[in-house]
Amino acid sequence: MKFVFKPEYKVLPAGCDSQFHVISSVSVPADSNDARPRQPISMVLVIDNSGSMDGSKIEQTKNAILEVLHPLPRRDRLAIVTFASNVQTVYELELLTDKPTVANLVQKIVALDSTNLSGGWLKGLNQVEAAFDATHINRIFLLTDGQANAGVTDPAELVKIGQCYRDKGITTSTFGFGAGFNEALLKDIATHSGGNFYFVEKPEDISTAFRCEFGEVSELAGQNCEISFELPAGVEFIEDLSAFPLEQKKQVLKYNIGDITPELDHDIVFRVKTGAAFSRGNPALFKVKAGYNSVSGSYEFIKAEKQLKIKFAARPGAVEADEEVVDTVILAKCMKAKHLAYTEAVAGRRDFALKIIQDRETVILDRLEASMLADRDKLNLELEMLGKIKQTLNGGAADSGKTIKNQIEEYSKKRGAYLQIRKEKKYVVNTLVKATDTRRQSEIKNELAGALTDLGLESDFMRRCQVSFSELLSNAVEHGCKGIKGGLVKIMSVFRRGSAIIQVADPGRGFDYETALEKAKSIIVPATDSGSAADSTTSNPSERGRGLAFLLTCADEISYTGGGNEVQARLTNKAREGVISFDSSSIGGSNAITSRRLSVEIKNHKVGSNLVVEAIISGDMDSYNCQAIKGTLADLRSKGISNLILNIRNVECFDSSGLGFLVYQTKTCRDMGGRFVLSEPAGSILNILQLCKLDDFFNVCDNLNEALQVFAS
Repeated sequence: MKFVFKPEYKVLPAGCDSQFHVISSVSVPADSNDARPRQPISMVLVIDNSGSMDGSKIEQTKNAILEVLHPLPRRDRLAIVTFASNVQTVYELELLTDKPTVANLVQKIVALDSTNLSGGWLKGLNQVEAAFDATHINRIFLLTDGQANAGVTDPAELVKIGQCYRDKGITTSTFGFGAGFNEALLKDIATHSGGNFYFVEKPEDISTAFRCEFGEVSELAGQNCEISFELPAGVEFIEDLSAFPLEQKKQVLKYNIGDITPELDHDIVFRVKTGAAFSRGNPALFKVKAGYNSVSGSYEFIKAEKQLKIKFAARPGAVEADEEVVDTVILAKCMKAKHLAYTEAVAGRRDFALKIIQDRETVILDRLEASMLADRDKLNLELEMLGKIKQTLNGGAADSGKTIKNQIEEYSKKRGAYLQIRKEKKYVVNTLVKATDTRRQSEIKNELAGALTDLGLESDFMRRCQVSFSELLSNAVEHGCKGIKGGLVKIMSVFRRGSAIIQVADPGRGFDYETALEKAKSIIVPATDSGSAADSTTSNPSERGRGLAFLLTCADEISYTGGGNEVQARLTNKAREGVISFDSSSIGGSNAITSRRLSVEIKNHKVGSNLVVEAIISGDMDSYNCQAIKGTLADLRSKGISNLILNIRNVECFDSSGLGFLVYQTKTCRDMGGRFVLSEPAGSILNILQLCKLDDFFNVCDNLNEALQVFAS
């Protein structure tokens, strides 16, 4: 585990009392799971299908279930339970070997009558307990839009149920839908069950909440994380500004973090006071101890501890504040103020709520005026959010507390897209795109490139992610949708600084992926003799096989489901052979033929009595641009030109479509009695050719003079 401590002041005056804030960030590095395939999941979806869920609520819930179902591999287990006045098991807990049957059963769910929340929840818990597997992540999703008005209804008893099953290794996350559910109860159930609570305002938000929770569950590094701070004598705890449950016993602060995911900072913010005598001897401000149950390897309990020492100086001069801590504390206090404002608003005391919000506005405005180092983006965003609250309060709407409640939930969620820091470190692609809509496909890839840059990915890892994404999308479009009118490709991908999951599904019938993967690992080498490639069975390499071989050089793990029409690639940010690399270069000059991020500059060279044409490529050599390059070279061949030099020193992106294109050009020039030479490839492209066993197939030269000598021989 990694600890980062940020006290509000870098040096404190010695010999006097001091009050200040400290931010303690705890995280688990991405490589702590050793890039192993994720732990299997045993998941039960417990769904309220009482009468109030009728209409768009139940339909959107069914859609959300299908979205959760889609990415689960066969080694995961799923059960679905519904509850109204009676409890029904829609699908028993078992391995997901027949997704179509599950999908059909989900579509048959309908809304009925009253709400036996405890009956449905207990049914789901019992399903997992009866077939408990300690090597699985065992999680219940409990969704309701109402009150527990049948079966066990006492909140204290329901919380005890959650605690009991958490001790057995079965956790529950809750989803409160609309405005009529018991918020306090669902929060307590989630907190004491080791899960997360989600407020779902609108039917269309159900899918987002389910995806956020499923994303967290599928990428867990550990569960049941607790962090304790031991304060020594002379240090007094004053105020907590954190989003996690706190239990204080004298000088020990114990925070219940719950699930932890790689690369996610868990920030704990509180204020302390040190006495005048505390500064003597440079003592530790506190000792922190943290632990969690690992969900990989030997599933042991991981423990770590560290301490923070504060610097004191007899004459520190002007006390220097950490600007980042100051901004974080201001935002955290805004959340505390929103809690108070919400209480006042729902009690009908809108004037008091308005005064609380106005006071926080004043603090932010003063901060922006006083410091040029303030985080203006975050503070201005908070001003905008406070402005929305003021607008509803001034309008006197009956539901004026709703806006405040929504903002509180967005800030305080421990998981998924609801956590602001999560948004800064994760980019999600969840969309459908038509196979014929090449413009939208290009936009998606360009948006991904910008998002990965904003995430701050290391260059090699970012390019592996881009190439893998492009490769999977191209395969789904070109092969999975071939011959299917209106074919749609579904993309569900998550990118983080240390890892990426890229999942693509097409409507095709699939293919024998096991055989194809084996072939890709020992790919056939094209003929290297100067004769016609058409005479050799190895001269026309499989397009699909080449794509898989190429993909295997980028991703750490490739897995197929659904007969081969659903594929998932997992990548981790680790150095490895065959990493895709690019050379950045400006686009060609005014004589270039340009298409998208592509230019093809044509130059003529005379070698003896032979005309040799050099085509200088600048930009990407992917599935889209290769078609444009192919057309340009076809025009040259139509004029009888068969001796070609392809200069790729300015190529930025090179994927398997580029490999296929080069094989095709080599064969075509040979068939015409000419030659094809590849000039000035980057080292990364040479690595790709070597990994795919094509480096001896092409004439490869380091510079133009060497390339021209090929035609002189």
